Amino acid sequence: MGEQRFGFAIVNVGSENALKAELGRLVPAARPAFARPGLVTFKHDAADAGFAADSIIARVRGLSIGMAKSAEEVLARVDAHGKGPFVLHVFARDASDEGPLPADDARAVELDRELREKGGDRFAAHTEARVGDRVIDVVVAGDEPMLVGVHQHRRDYWPMAGGRPHL
Repeated sequence: MGEQRFGFAIVNVGSENALKAELGRLVPAARPAFARPGLVTFKHDAADAGFAADSIIARVRGLSIGMAKSAEEVLARVDAHGKGPFVLHVFARDASDEGPLPADDARAVELDRELREKGGDRFAAHTEARVGDRVIDVVVAGDEPMLVGVHQHRRDYWPMAGGRPHL
């Protein structure tokens, strides 16, 4: 038996059960695993960067490449996944239907700066994903370890971090 693989999806808070039902139809072999408001992971042996690509509920979705507690651990996860450049998306998970906590947004901004500083040529200069880009997603929330994921950007995905347009 191979290593356990997990897909992840970011949704609006309150949409987690709708996502689970949708993926039950789209990816029947995927089983819900770890969940927090706005974030659901799924155990799926064939999960890859295109996990849940056809979801209309998920704002961001892809392959979880692990949890991290520091910028160095994030970079180690990125290095274990392949060579860049990747587009880097660091964002705070929504804490409620009002969005992320201001402190989490500030932490995401600081972590993004640190990763770009230490990341060298791992990350592309542009921050909005373009069709075909490989995107590293780093999801922060409070004191929780960060979820590090990767997705392949498609035309029908939101191009900005967290799938959250700044309107």
